[in-house]
Amino acid sequence: MHIYLIHYYIDFNSSIISYMYFCCTSYIVHLCETPFVISIYIYTVVQELRTNYIPSKRKGV
Repeated sequence: MHIYLIHYYIDFNSSIISYMYFCCTSYIVHLCETPFVISIYIYTVVQELRTNYIPSKRKGV
């Protein structure tokens, strides 16, 4: 089940990247692809930290 979720997550990201390629020209995508992926990764990590640690601090843990 865990492997299935990982494959689903990769497929979801691939569809987003394909959509970005479809909307932008190759030149713009090559310029923006790496910062875009890094910003999504940072955003995901921040969201996980906010959901995992901030509520536990409110509980007084």
